[in-house]
Amino acid sequence: MLFSRFVFGFVAMLAVALSADIPSAAAVSSEQAVAFLNQQRAANGIPGDLVNRPDWAEGCAKHNFYSHMTGDWGHSEDSSSPYSTPEGADAAGAAVISMGSSYSASGKNPWEWAPIHLYIMLKPELTAAAYDGSYGYACMRMYGADPRPDPPTPQFFSYPGPGSQGIYPDEHAAEWPYTPQQLVGIPEYEVTGTNILLFSLGTRGLDAESFSLRGPAGPVPARMVDENTSNEVGSGDWFAGGGVIVPEQPLAEHTTYAVSVRWRNLAYGDHFSEEPDPLAQTEFFNQDFSFTTGALSRESRELRPWETPVLRLARAGRKGKVVRLRLIADQVLRGHRARFVVFRHERGCGPAFASASGPCGWRELGRPSKRILRLRGNQILSVTKPGRWQKATVKVRTRSFKVGDVRWSPALANLMIRP
Repeated sequence: MLFSRFVFGFVAMLAVALSADIPSAAAVSSEQAVAFLNQQRAANGIPGDLVNRPDWAEGCAKHNFYSHMTGDWGHSEDSSSPYSTPEGADAAGAAVISMGSSYSASGKNPWEWAPIHLYIMLKPELTAAAYDGSYGYACMRMYGADPRPDPPTPQFFSYPGPGSQGIYPDEHAAEWPYTPQQLVGIPEYEVTGTNILLFSLGTRGLDAESFSLRGPAGPVPARMVDENTSNEVGSGDWFAGGGVIVPEQPLAEHTTYAVSVRWRNLAYGDHFSEEPDPLAQTEFFNQDFSFTTGALSRESRELRPWETPVLRLARAGRKGKVVRLRLIADQVLRGHRARFVVFRHERGCGPAFASASGPCGWRELGRPSKRILRLRGNQILSVTKPGRWQKATVKVRTRSFKVGDVRWSPALANLMIRP
């Protein structure tokens, strides 16, 4: 009897999930969100003609519903779930997503302080987009359409754009799996200057040979992340054809800054065919522009300062094919839930591994494994050892929370495991 009641309930639940229209609680439609993004792109000199794709928006809505019903929020879906759909899974893998923030009628980009996500949204080669914000989730699909054709000669773009005014002077970047500043040794959640995003169209790989950021008083300390940057946290593969300049400290309000970048053209000297290749004839490109900061935003003033809890992850030994990890959490984190994710990659050469940096590189091995932990002060986790020419990246992350009047930012611990 218990079995038959379970089957009936499951079938009924499945029928509702698959037959009912997926409701959207969003105040902003896909057409409006794409228009907002086009305005932001055009205001900074980036092509602002993205086409709204209603079919993509439907896929985003289905993925938001899946996340709402399963609690499995990420860039994939479990195909065995009754709430998973092909359209939702496709959207998940080709979109920027967020939980708890979405587009509003003001047009503010919910990924404004997520530099890697924002970089994806502003790429000049994109030609289409779609959006859904529902059930407390936001999904904006950016990939899947034919890219913009290359121009006759390379073009360069930036955010903030050349001559733009009013960009916030500081940035408290927060995103998963990491922020650009972590790739150059600046701790996550440390407040920096506004991240300066750099793009190109019509190139085949760039390396920042030199750069400068100058204000009225002279050079400003800053660090560059490009597609060739990597460390134990991750890599700059997101920034193919460009990069990100991270000022080490907040910039001054209402101040003009000049940016200069000397790009080494990685396609220089390429001879893939007998036809002349103009791109292969130029060894360096220069990108120069200026922008003027505005005032701190209201949200920026209200959300700071944050307290940052400490979450540490370290090796604790190995037994056979299992690597043991020790996770240590601050007192304030104990009892909180954390997301434990393991990403696996393998290195090789050939079409499956090629990128703008060359024919060899890393590719993802299947879907990341995920589970939820209940944090204790000191606990041991186990991960299967990666094989030869493989690596595993382990990340443990909490949500932000509040204790009394004190705001605590999300805590993140990560560790790369090699054979």
